[in-house]
Order: sequence, then structure tokens, then C-alpha cells
Amino acid sequence: MIAHSRRKAFNMFNSHYPKSDYPGFLLRSEVQDILDNWEKLVKIDNEDKLAMFIGRRILQVQKVEKHVTLCCDWADRQVQLRLEDVISRLRGIGWGPELDYLQRKDYAPIRKHEQMRAARRLSDRAWQNMRGDMVKCMQQTRQERLEHELRYSLPKRWPDLEFALEELVQHSKAQVYCLGLGDIALSPQIRQIMCAPENEEVNFTNFTALRGCMGQVVEEWVSYVSNDLRGLLTPRQSGGSAAKLTAADTRNTVDPLELATTSFRCLICNHRLYYPGALAHACLRAPLFQRGHDDVYGQFLSKKFKNHGHLLAICFDRLGVSAPSADALKLIELCGMDPKVVTAKEMDALDVRFVRNNEDVMTWRSAMFHQTRPSSIKSWRLATSYEVADAKEHELGIQARKSWLVPRIKNDIRVPTLAARSESLLQSGALDSLEANGVYQVKLQGH
Repeated sequence: MIAHSRRKAFNMFNSHYPKSDYPGFLLRSEVQDILDNWEKLVKIDNEDKLAMFIGRRILQVQKVEKHVTLCCDWADRQVQLRLEDVISRLRGIGWGPELDYLQRKDYAPIRKHEQMRAARRLSDRAWQNMRGDMVKCMQQTRQERLEHELRYSLPKRWPDLEFALEELVQHSKAQVYCLGLGDIALSPQIRQIMCAPENEEVNFTNFTALRGCMGQVVEEWVSYVSNDLRGLLTPRQSGGSAAKLTAADTRNTVDPLELATTSFRCLICNHRLYYPGALAHACLRAPLFQRGHDDVYGQFLSKKFKNHGHLLAICFDRLGVSAPSADALKLIELCGMDPKVVTAKEMDALDVRFVRNNEDVMTWRSAMFHQTRPSSIKSWRLATSYEVADAKEHELGIQARKSWLVPRIKNDIRVPTLAARSESLLQSGALDSLEANGVYQVKLQGH
């Protein structure tokens, strides 16, 4: 414990260190020497010598302080020259915009590098040692700069996009899958326009130019969301086994979305859905702000429409997978097909019908649907050619009525021919209907 007199002496000299640069510690021998001399002078009670001692020590401290300041200034100049050299070299390899962006931050990310602490000019060898780290720093800065610029340009471009979306969503290709404004706004084509560099002009014509390629926009959207949909099926039960199916169509594996056993259930309305009709189901559209977005553009859309529900995009959180029952799989086997690998198109090509309890004639999909239900009757057989022909006529009637009603409800436009009515079933927003996916049930003739 330092005595009170010693503490007084220590604080007297300590107070002359600049507060901002004081390191918080001194040499032990120096402190001991000051305290010993202080005690000697206090004991002999010679105020003149004590004053001279204090004065000399203060002058020494001030001299050291001045020397330290000069050294620090010199070191700062060397570091600044080193920094300017690094900046010059980075500009020489194309990082000018990033350096201009960092200037407002006094090049803090560059200054933090370990090699920048050396108080000497930058040598070629030192530059080669730090070049890789500096390039990584510039790459991160470029991403930050572009995001910063995008946050300013997006609000300016939004009015033109908002107006264009109302037009693009009415395109016939978009209506087949009931694309929402959010689906189109998140498409790569729209994103590319909205996220163009700040110095590029973007206006209404940039967006309306997409009218001619909406078919491609929709196809790419279907491909993208189909990959998400496959995620619900990997891994899954197929054909009663636990075989895992990959998300892509490979040489030895059937695309799980194309399998005859694949079906879904809407968790909102409990509607049975099939691919690709599930992509058009209205219940699967959710406000865009409910979806998480990591990028600036997605966050912009979510934030802008947080209090509005009309910017909708597809969301598979509301969709469940319906596993086929063992009895339903037996219906496929009754046709001589393997339920593990047979596709819906292959089953359609068979053009078979099933008769349930000698009362109802059903397509294969309708039969599987009813066989999955707990109360279903398990008396099944394949329909004869005559029964198939009769069932097809009744199915055409159902299809005609459906294709007649949907456009009439939506647009009050009558479809004049049976062929046109059949086509309109898919073109009028009914892609997710049971009839559009081949689910038909008619009464057996004579019942």
C-alpha cells in the first residue's frame, strides 16, 4: 500500500501525462525513484529543494510528452503514406468505386488490416502478402456499396414497376397459374431491371417490354417453385417403401413430382391437389411480407407492402403431402404398373377406367383418391372397353360444363365449342381443379 505522501507525489507527476495518450502504467524503477526522492526531501523539510525537484520532474515529463507527440506524428505520417500507397495499388486493379465509397468511412476496413500498423513505406513484398486480404475486403465493400446504392434507387423505380405489375399479371400465361403480383415482382427478369446499377435509367417501358416474353417468365417461375415443391417430397414414402427420392430428375430416378402416387393437400381448404395444378391454387398465395427475405430487393418489397395484402406470392407452408394408401397402390398394380416408378403421364396413356362395386366408373386418379378415403368400398375391377367409351362421353359433358362455367363467372364470355370449352378449363384459372387433373367419377350405365 502506498502511503498518503507517496500517493500525493505519484499523482502530482502523473497528472502531467496527456489523458488521451496515458498508457495506464509506468516503469516500476522510475516510480520507485520518484517516491524515494520525494520522501527524502519531505524528511529534511527543505521546501526550495522540493520545489526544484518537482519542477525538474515536470519539465522532464513535458519533454517526454513532446518527444512522444513528435514520434506519433511521424508514425501517423508513415501509416498515411502506406495507406495512400495501398489505395493507389487498389485503384490500379479496378477498385475505384469501392475506394470512393470507403472514403466516407476514412478507409476504416483497410486501416484495420495488420499490415497497415507498420510505420514504414509499403514494399512490393509487403503488398503481395496483403493483396489477397485487400481484394477480399474490396469484394465485401462492393457488395455493401451496391446494396447501399440499391436502397436509394428502388423507391425511385417502384412507381413504374407497380403500374406495370397490374398489366403483366393480366397476361394469359400468368393467369394459367394464377400468378400474384409478388410472384412476378420476384421473377429474375423484374429483379434484374429493378436491381440495375444506379446510373442506368429504368422506366415503365423497361417493364412493359416483358409482355412479349411472359411465357418465358412463367416457365422459369414454374421451374423455380417446382424445385421448392420437390423439397416437400424428399425424402418421402413411395410405393409403400422408404426409398429416398432426389429433388432432380436423374438417369435412374423419376422426378417425384411426375410420379402417379404424388398428390398434395391444401392445409387451408383441405382440397386435393396434383402437380402442376397445385401451383395455381389460390390458398397458397400469401402476403409477401410474411415471407423471409435476405436480400435488399426482397426486403424492400416486404417492407413496402407490410400493411397491404394484395402483393401475393406462392407459399408452400400451407401445403401438405398426401401419401397413397396400400390399397390405392394396388390399383396401379392392377394395371400392370410399378407404383414406385410409374408416372402420371404413363397412367394417363393407359386410358383405363376402374369400376367400383359395379356402380361407379372412375379415372385412375379418382379411384386412387376414393381408395385412400377410410370409408371407401374396396371392390374394384377394370372397366370394359364399352364401359370406358360410355364413361368418356359423360366425362366430356362434365368437362364442358366446367369450361363453360369458369369463364362465364370470371368474364361472362360463353365458349362456343366443346373443344374450346375443354381448352378453357386450363386457360381460365382452373388448373388446380380436380377435373383439370383427370379426376372424374360417373355412374355405370344402368345404375
